[in-house]
Amino acid sequence: MKKPSLLSEIKILLANALVFSASSALMLMNNFSDQYFVGLQGRAQVTAYSLNVPIFWILVSSSAALSAVYSARVKKHLTVGDTESANAEAIRALVYTQIFGLIFTAIVAVIMVPIFSSINEPDIADSALQFMLPILLLSSIIFENSVLGGLLTAEGKMKVYLMGLVVMLIANIIGDRVFVNELGMGIFGNGLSTVLGAAWSLLILASWYRMGKTKVKLSLKNFSWSLDTARSVWMHIRTFLVRHLTKDTAELLIRFMLFTTYAVTYGVPMLFSSLIAVIGLGAGTHLSTIYRQMYAVRDTDGARRLFIRSTVIIVSFTFLLALIIRAAADPLMDPFIPADAAANSKEMMVWTLGVVCFTAPFVGMKYMANAVSAPVGRFAGATGLLIIWASAKVVLFYLALDVSYEYAIYTILLERVVAAVVSIIITFWHLRHTYAPCKFTPA
Repeated sequence: MKKPSLLSEIKILLANALVFSASSALMLMNNFSDQYFVGLQGRAQVTAYSLNVPIFWILVSSSAALSAVYSARVKKHLTVGDTESANAEAIRALVYTQIFGLIFTAIVAVIMVPIFSSINEPDIADSALQFMLPILLLSSIIFENSVLGGLLTAEGKMKVYLMGLVVMLIANIIGDRVFVNELGMGIFGNGLSTVLGAAWSLLILASWYRMGKTKVKLSLKNFSWSLDTARSVWMHIRTFLVRHLTKDTAELLIRFMLFTTYAVTYGVPMLFSSLIAVIGLGAGTHLSTIYRQMYAVRDTDGARRLFIRSTVIIVSFTFLLALIIRAAADPLMDPFIPADAAANSKEMMVWTLGVVCFTAPFVGMKYMANAVSAPVGRFAGATGLLIIWASAKVVLFYLALDVSYEYAIYTILLERVVAAVVSIIITFWHLRHTYAPCKFTPA
């Protein structure tokens, strides 16, 4: 069998990276739409929106946890031809999503509503609550949309899920324009358009089931309540949740530290950085399946070569994207500057983008390393170490911000570089020990 050329390998890896990162990229584009229309309203609204972004992603992460658990179960049943069990798991996913979704939303509301209400600038406090209100009241739409997308992906219909996300983005942009510009609903309109965009996406995904275009059939007749099952679901999603909640909570704390002074200059550059980084996430998602196959046969050398080649390709590609975005930073920032922003806001936004866009390749490198660890599982106590790491990051950011905004932004760069290096060290440890063929000692 002829070995593919380096150019072919690069094309295949990048193509798969873009496909598997498309869902995350489309979700981020919703943030770009909201950021633009919020910016038209003023600095107070931008500050309020900046505080709400991690809240939105906390809800998305919660729904993604449920989606990951149930889509994996449905795929497993479909692989062996057990459609009956797949149907039962699918309807269970929708019902438990409503239950857990309500619990997660209630916890967020109980914590964040008093915090936002206590902000000593009334315009920012009111705007923060107005954006969050429709998100919390209609969060079940976001949860169900994510889970249905995961179920469709499990049976090979990822394009349908992506189509739903495209509809979500278009509906959000139209909603932002109508609710904010035409109806004057302010930042409440931004939050409402985000949820209604998800509702349109949900209708598209649900229609696939109603028209019988799926292997899985959704029917409440296949659902049976079990406390043990609910407990099992929680046990499966809790580690995933803690990891993502830790990351999003750390980001929320950082945004509260920046608050009114630098909220305008920080949020948009971080969106661009995240957009570059999802390419590494997509590549890691694609490669994780290949690593599972290599781990099963203990192909240490193959896994090592794949990791080195793929990481060099993705890091080079994302670094090139960072260079392009850095070169175009000035016009890229223009649409997002509030009319009442400080005179030096654009200058600070451009400078911030010039730093944080170069953190993206290191985030992508971390995703690539995690793909190698995926078949093995994390180290014992990895979740606790993650919490300690995130806490240290927040403390260091606070101390650096006390010196200057520039030092604080460089702290983010430093943290992501160190995180990438640590991830690579762990990866090579796995390749040397857990991927190595088992050695049997003669009796």
